[in-house]
Amino acid sequence: MDRSDRFEDIFSVVDVGLFIESPSRLIPYMRHHGFDEKEILCVKTIADSHPDELSDIIGDEDPRKAEATIARVARTPGVDRIISASILQDLRDASNVKMKRDAFSSKKYEPVCVDAYSNGGRPASDDMMFVIVPDGEAKVDRYSGNEIDVVIPDVINFGGEEYRVTGINEWAFERCSSMESVRLPSMLASIGEKAFVGCSRLKSVTIPKHLKAIGKDAFEKCPGLEWFAVDRENRHFSTDSQGILYSEDKKRLIKAPCGVSGEIWIPLEVTSIEDKAFEGCSELSRVSMGPGVSSIGDWAFSKCFHLRSVALSDGLVAIGNGTFHECYGLTEIAIPESVRSIGARAFSGCSSMTSATLGEGLRSIEKWAFELCQSLTSIYIPSTVSSIGDEAFTMCTSLRRYQVGLGNNWYRSDSNGLLYDRRHNVLIKTPRAIFGSIDVLPGTVTIYERAFEGCSKMTSLNLPSSISTIGRRAFKGCVGLERVRIPKSVKCISDSAFSECASLESVEIPEGVTKIGCGAFERCPSLKSVKLPSSLKSIGYGAFDPDVEIVRRCRHLMRMTMRPSSKVT
Repeated sequence: MDRSDRFEDIFSVVDVGLFIESPSRLIPYMRHHGFDEKEILCVKTIADSHPDELSDIIGDEDPRKAEATIARVARTPGVDRIISASILQDLRDASNVKMKRDAFSSKKYEPVCVDAYSNGGRPASDDMMFVIVPDGEAKVDRYSGNEIDVVIPDVINFGGEEYRVTGINEWAFERCSSMESVRLPSMLASIGEKAFVGCSRLKSVTIPKHLKAIGKDAFEKCPGLEWFAVDRENRHFSTDSQGILYSEDKKRLIKAPCGVSGEIWIPLEVTSIEDKAFEGCSELSRVSMGPGVSSIGDWAFSKCFHLRSVALSDGLVAIGNGTFHECYGLTEIAIPESVRSIGARAFSGCSSMTSATLGEGLRSIEKWAFELCQSLTSIYIPSTVSSIGDEAFTMCTSLRRYQVGLGNNWYRSDSNGLLYDRRHNVLIKTPRAIFGSIDVLPGTVTIYERAFEGCSKMTSLNLPSSISTIGRRAFKGCVGLERVRIPKSVKCISDSAFSECASLESVEIPEGVTKIGCGAFERCPSLKSVKLPSSLKSIGYGAFDPDVEIVRRCRHLMRMTMRPSSKVT
């Protein structure tokens, strides 16, 4: 019994509609019908990563759409492409029988090893696989060889017919670490996403005249890439004297080879720098942009380790996610007033940055935008900023002050450089390098999650009587804090609120507190005893270290969950 027959047996027992609705339900039935583990793994991986596509393969009435879906899904990373294409074909054949549909006219969508020749008659590699597509064309599906100079043929022969090679599929040359050069076919029209990802020794690429589409991240993680060249007759791409790849009109800067170095001037025609355009250009030292650049894509300059200076365009509207991530050499940045948003992790890990000037006009700073900027000492929040993401300035260990512009309707700062919401109901964040005794503004109601986390030089803290909420990890790691008095209005001390406060010797927990969260005072070695109020109803696991003396002043304590070694009197 072949695989198609086994699938037919499954469909005779269970309505095929069940598997169209939820393709992952095929897996236990396959185990009971004699499929081997490789076949089951293929279907399970595809069901997990592409459930809708697998549903279409089983149930779609359009055979051409189902063929195209099989060709695409068979290349799912982590599965054997030959087994995958074959078993998906059998699954479709069985569903055709069950649902009385016409069978596929051919199996040409399967990846195949064929006799292939370039125009010069040179045999193609035995390790190159192709997918036959309609209209007499083929695409490179996978290369698994280790040749230094790889030639992709112009034409392949299959079943007595010739097919022009017009495409390279996604991930086709993934991590071909031996390849230093690749000859692209003359009729090539498209290169798929991540087609050459991880080709660490690839040195140069020549774009043929018919190529009109390059997928996202096609040349990602190619640190040896020194040059892009473009055929003179190509009407979709262009290049410059440094081998940088642009759209034909130079409005889009698509990709810079990692080998570019020194100073780069972005041409005046450029309006957008695309995602990961300069990622990994570790020898780049300076970038200057003309006024036409309006957007910089995600991770565009990520890991440009020696980038020291950037002159941003006055027409820039947005800085993408991770744009300057881990640019360790960047010492300062001036954000033009035209910029409206700074993306998540935009400057994360810029450990040498001492100055960041944010222009009026900025509206949002996304989460982790300046995390690990360990040399940044102060930050000015313009009056136009209405949104600051969680942990936007986390792990900025030298940061001493937040200063909010006058007239800001969403935030304010105080004389200590602490950041609050507009009405100072919520203390949002404290700069990590504050020191000495700190007073929280009267009227503050909430200490936000992680607000004081890691403020190691703070020695004492005065909380106003208005405080009612202390968030999770609010004071975690405040190793210099010796004493704390919790206001009577507080009802709950959240999880890990004072954990790792190594110098904390005493804490006053007032009547009214009903809950102490898990790990609230964990790893506070200087804390020897604590008195609990009669209002307390529950204590989370590990709230205090095992050797802390717990003094109970209560008759109605409903539930206490402590480590067995805690001393209770």
